[in-house]
Amino acid sequence: MSTPIKTAHKCVKFQPLQLRCEWNGCQVILADLSQFYEHLSNHFYALTPENSLSCKWDNCTFVCQNGVDLFRHLNFHGYHTKIKWWGLLCHQEIQLGECHNPNNRNMIPELPHSFKCQWSDCSMVFENADQFFIHVYDHAVLSEKEVLENGKIVFSCHWTGCKYYYDTQGKTSACVARSKLKDHTRSHTKEKCYACPWCGNLYVNKTKFTDHFDRQAAEETHSFQCTHCSRTFLTERILKDHMRQHVNHYKCPKCEMTCPNPSSLKHHIRYKHSDERPYACSYCPYKSKEPYDLQVHATFHRNDLLYKCHVKDCDYVVRSLQNL
Repeated sequence: MSTPIKTAHKCVKFQPLQLRCEWNGCQVILADLSQFYEHLSNHFYALTPENSLSCKWDNCTFVCQNGVDLFRHLNFHGYHTKIKWWGLLCHQEIQLGECHNPNNRNMIPELPHSFKCQWSDCSMVFENADQFFIHVYDHAVLSEKEVLENGKIVFSCHWTGCKYYYDTQGKTSACVARSKLKDHTRSHTKEKCYACPWCGNLYVNKTKFTDHFDRQAAEETHSFQCTHCSRTFLTERILKDHMRQHVNHYKCPKCEMTCPNPSSLKHHIRYKHSDERPYACSYCPYKSKEPYDLQVHATFHRNDLLYKCHVKDCDYVVRSLQNL
C-alpha cells in the first residue's frame, strides 16, 4: 500500500489566530494581530524603572540595557507567537510527528539592531519585525517591470547590493513576477514563516518546518541510509541535506579544519580562535561568545526557574526538573 501524501486542506495563514500573551502570567488570548501588538505595547509602557530591563515573557531570560531593545524584543515575541500558532495548525493538519525538545519554546534570536529597510531610496526603520516584513513586501508588490539592454523584461530587487531579478521571459504575468520577487525579499529580511510550538525553532518555509519533525522520527521508521557514515533518515531530502555535510568546501584560515558552510566556519573560528566575548551578563562578570550561551547563563540568576522539593522540612532546590 502506498504512503498517503501529506497535504494541508487550507492555508494556515488564512485561518483564525489564537495569540496568547505570556507576559508575566497574563494569558490573554486575542484573535486580531494588531490588537495583540497593541496589548503587548501596553505591557511595555506599564513597566516601572526598576523592572524595565528584563523580559517578563514566560521562560525567557532576556535582559538588556535600554527600553528600545526590550520593546523590539517584546514585539518579536508577538511575531514568534503568531508563527508558532501557524506551526501548530500545520502540525495538526498534516499529522506530523513529535518534537522531543520542549525546553526552549520561547527562546528567540538576539536582536541587537533595529530592522532597517535597505531598498533603494528608502531608509525606514522598524522595531516590529512584522511591520518590517510587510513594508519590504510592499516594495516588491509595487515594483514595475524593467527592460534590460538585452531586451529581457524583468522585475528587479532594489535592495542595496542585490543584483537579483525575475525574468518574465515575455510570458509570466506581472502578478506572478511580483510574487516571486516578494519571496526573494526573505533572503534580505530573514523572515521565518513557521515556528515549532514546542521548541520554538523558526523555519523559513513549510518544507523546513516538516523536516524538523521528520528528523526526530524513530529510527525504525527510517528508509534512507548515508553511504558515508551509515546514519539513517526518514526522507530522501533529509538524507541529501545530511550528505552535503560530508563535503567541506570552507577551510579555516587559522588551522586545518574544514566546514560545510560559512555559518559553521564562523562558529568554529569564534569558539576556537577568538577570545572575544561581546555578550556581557548584567548581574555578574560573565561574558559569552554567543547570545545563546548568555541566555542559558542568565537562568542561574533567576529564582523563578528553581525547582524545590515539596517534602516537608526539605530545603533541596535545583534548576532542572529532572534533577529534582
